[in-house]
Formats: sequence, C-alpha cells, structure tokens
Amino acid sequence: AERYLSDFAKRCAALGLSEHDTKRLRGVFKQARKDSARPLVKAPPITKEMLASMLAEMDVWLRAPAIPWEGCPEGVLTIDGDVVRCPTRGWRLTPLRRDRVLAFIAMQVCGAMRSGDALDLRVGDIRGRRIQARKHKGRTNPTSFSFDLFEPYARFVDPVMERFADEPASKRLFDSNVTKGVRTLLLAAGWPTHYNRVGLHNVRKTAMQANYEAGVPASEASPMLGNTGAVAETIYSENSKAERESVARANWAAYCEDNLEETPAWE
Repeated sequence: AERYLSDFAKRCAALGLSEHDTKRLRGVFKQARKDSARPLVKAPPITKEMLASMLAEMDVWLRAPAIPWEGCPEGVLTIDGDVVRCPTRGWRLTPLRRDRVLAFIAMQVCGAMRSGDALDLRVGDIRGRRIQARKHKGRTNPTSFSFDLFEPYARFVDPVMERFADEPASKRLFDSNVTKGVRTLLLAAGWPTHYNRVGLHNVRKTAMQANYEAGVPASEASPMLGNTGAVAETIYSENSKAERESVARANWAAYCEDNLEETPAWE
C-alpha cells in the first residue's frame, strides 16, 4: 500500500499539485495507514516437503498424455482424464507450455534466481548442465553468474532444449506466460497462497536457510543471491530468524537465572 500511495502522490505532483498540498496528501496517506494498520502476514516458507510435492507434480506433468484439440497441433495435456487449465486465465496446457514451465522451475530453483533473471535466459545460456545467467535488479549493466542444474531437476530442462536445438543462441527460452503455468503447477502441488499469490521467489530464502543450517553466515552466502551481506541478512535470512531468536532468548534466560539469588524458603 505504501508504494501505491506514494506513486499516486507522485502522479498528482506531476499533474500540477503544489508542493505544499503534495506534502499534506502524503501526510494524510501516512496517517490513514497508521490508523488502519494490521499485522503483516509473512509468506509461508518453502519447506523440503513443499519442494518434494512440487517435484512429484512436475513428474506428473512430464508424463501426462496429450489428446487432440482444435487449434493445437500437439494437442493438450490431460491428468487423470482432465484437461489441464490455468485457473485464472483458462488456457489449456499444451506440451510446449508444459516443457517451458518445467524448465523454468528447474532453473529458478537450482539457481535461486529471481523470476526476471530466469525469464531473460537464452538458448545460448544453456551449456549441458551448466547455466550462464545475468542479474539485472539494481544494475544498469547486468552481471553474469553461473550454476549447475541439480540432478533431480536436470531432466526437466532437456525437452525444452530439444525443441530449441536449431534456434539461434539469442532466442529467449521463455515468455511472460510461463509464470502463469508455474502458478498452476504449484497450486496443483498443494502449495499455500499468500494474499492469493504463489510463486518461487521465496526459494531464495530457503537457500539462505540451507546455508544457515550448514553453518554458513549470510555474509558469506549472499553472493549466491547477488545481494550484499546486510541485505541478505535482513531480507533473505527471514526463515532462520525465528530459530535464532529462540536461541538468543534461551541464552538470555540462562544468563538471568545464573545471576539471580535463589528464592528463600519462608517459614
């Protein structure tokens, strides 16, 4: 809400609202948000169980048979006899869309990437199991990074690469509609929604959680996400904060208990 209201105030200023009135407008918005404040509901963390259910659903899509359909040369995919549809757009899942969705998920998970960076991948960026990608956010000139596909996910990239084998290296692998297919698969896998949204961005937090459990601090794991240590600690270490808070409170309690006199036994 803060961002939308700020953008609205900027538009009002651009249309001629005086500086004084723009400042008052921002103040009204800020006070309204305070008066109507409610606790933020954080997105549920992506757990190992959720990743396992997603991988199982990806296998189901990979094996799903196609049936003829008017206007679709390859037909449309069916699972348990039902045509797979996008719940919000209503379009039917074709083999091409399926291959793109599965490859997109595999690359985003293995690279702990932002969706925008995954959408930018080209045919020439895939070199066997090695992926060459670019980080765009916050950069005028994107910086390159590379990673290897994890073995459980590698098989989902092969079909889309076979389709684009004869295409030029500069051809993009994905279009913007691929994220709608990702949403369809995640919902089918039973992933919970957050404000009616579901996606893979929080896999970056799970990657930081894995490093925390392995004893690697955010300052050392942050290059994987393309962030500074401070940003990684503040934003992407969220999953481990509750555990660290619990440990810190236990230490504080032990300190207090060790330095307090025992309660006397009154007669």
